Amino acid sequence: MIRRAKISHLAWLGVGVWCVLRAFRPILDNSFLWHVAVGRIQLDGGTVLTTDPLSYTFGGETWRTQSWLMELLYGILEKAFDLSFVPVMLAVSSLLMAVIVGVLVRRRVRTESAVILLVFLSLYIFGPTWNPRPVFGSFLLMGLLIVVIDDRRLRWTVPFLVWVWVGVHASWPIGLAYVVLRGIADSRWKDSLTRVSMCALLPLVTAHGIGAYVFLTDFAGESSGLKLMQEWATPSLIGVKGFGVFVSLVLILRGAIGGKVTERDLWVIVPFIALAVSSLRSLPMGALAMLGYAAMGIELRRSISVGEGKVEGIVAGCFAIAVGVTVAFLVRPISLDESRFPIDAATYLDNRPVFHSDVTGGYLAYAFPGIPVFIDDRVELYGEGFLTEFINVRSGKTEWAPLFEEYGVAQVLLEKESPLIEILHEAPGWLVVYSDEAFELLSSSQSGRSER
Repeated sequence: MIRRAKISHLAWLGVGVWCVLRAFRPILDNSFLWHVAVGRIQLDGGTVLTTDPLSYTFGGETWRTQSWLMELLYGILEKAFDLSFVPVMLAVSSLLMAVIVGVLVRRRVRTESAVILLVFLSLYIFGPTWNPRPVFGSFLLMGLLIVVIDDRRLRWTVPFLVWVWVGVHASWPIGLAYVVLRGIADSRWKDSLTRVSMCALLPLVTAHGIGAYVFLTDFAGESSGLKLMQEWATPSLIGVKGFGVFVSLVLILRGAIGGKVTERDLWVIVPFIALAVSSLRSLPMGALAMLGYAAMGIELRRSISVGEGKVEGIVAGCFAIAVGVTVAFLVRPISLDESRFPIDAATYLDNRPVFHSDVTGGYLAYAFPGIPVFIDDRVELYGEGFLTEFINVRSGKTEWAPLFEEYGVAQVLLEKESPLIEILHEAPGWLVVYSDEAFELLSSSQSGRSER
C-alpha cells in the first residue's frame, strides 16, 4: 500500500509540475497581446468596444470585442503586475483544468490509475493550445459545464456558466449545443428545454446585448477567411496534435464494444467528434466533450490509488507542490519571445503607416499603443479579401505598390526571410533602417521621416 501511495503521489506531482513549468515559457501568443491592449482601452474608456480601435486600415469600422470580460481582467492585471501575472494565471488555470478533468472522469471510472491516465491524456491534448489568450477560459467553462450537468444537484448553475462564457469567448454556442445534446442523450428533454431557453436568453443581458448574437453572424459571414489561418487547419489524427483524439476514439469504441457507451450517447459523441476533427482550434473543445465517454473504455484491474477517500488530499498536495514551484519561479522575469516579436526593430519605427505581419500587429498594439497597426489576426474584422491581398503582397505574389499607395504605407517591418523584403531591397526609394537576425525595417525615402 505504501508503494502504491508513492506511485500515485508521484503521478499527481508530475501533473502539477508539468502545468507550472509550461506556464513559465516566454510569451509567444500575439493574440493575447492585442487582447491586453483592448483591455486597457476598455478600462480607460469605461465601456466595451463596438468599433476597431487598433488598426489604420479598418479603424472605426464595426467590431465587437468578443472577450470583453477577459480583456478587462487582463487590463486590470497588466496595470497592477505588468506581464508577470501571465505565468501564474497559466499555471493556476491549467492545474484547475486538470482537477476538472479528474472530477469529470472519476465519475465514470473506479480506479485512480485510470483517472491519472485520462488527466495526462487531456494535458497532452490541451498542451499545444493552452496559452494566455481568452480561449483557455472557454476550456475551463466547458469542463465545468460537463461536470455540473453530470450532477443533478448542480444543473441549476448551467445558465449562469453560459452567461459568464458569453463575456469570456465567442465559443459559448458550443456549450449551449452540449446542453441540448446531453438533454437528448439522457432523455431529459423537457428538463433541458427550460435550461436551454435561459441559456439562449441570458446573452441579451450581457455588455453587448443583442451584439453577442450579431458577432456570431458576422464571424460566420467571414468564416471563409479562417482557412487562411494556420490554427484553423484540419488536424491529422495520426499526427502529434491529433493523436490524443485518436486515443479517445479508440477508448470510446472499446467502451461501445463493452456495452458502456450506448446508442443514445452518440447524440453527443458524433457531433463533437466532427468538431474535434474540423480544425486545430476546435480540437480541444471537441476532445473535452468526448473525454467522459472515453473513460468508459478504460478498465484497469489494478489500481495505484491510495483509496477513494484520499483523492482530495492527493489533489491538494499536487496544488501545494505546484504553488511552491510557482513561487520559486516568480524570481524569473517573464519575457516576450524575441525571435517571434520585433522587440528591438520596433523601437526604430516612426509615426508613419507601417506594413507588417499579423503576429507583429498583436505585439505593436500592445507595446506601441500610439502606432496604429496594419493587420493582426482578427479574421472577423479584416475579412477574406483583405487577408488574401495581404498574404499575396507579403509573399511577393502580387505587386506591392497599389496596396501601399491605398493605405499610405511608408515603412515595412517583416521577418528577414520574407520575399517582400528581398523585393524592396531592389526597389528604388526604400532604405534599410534596422536589421538583426530575425527582422528588418525598411523606410520609404519618398515620404519624409517623422519621429514618433
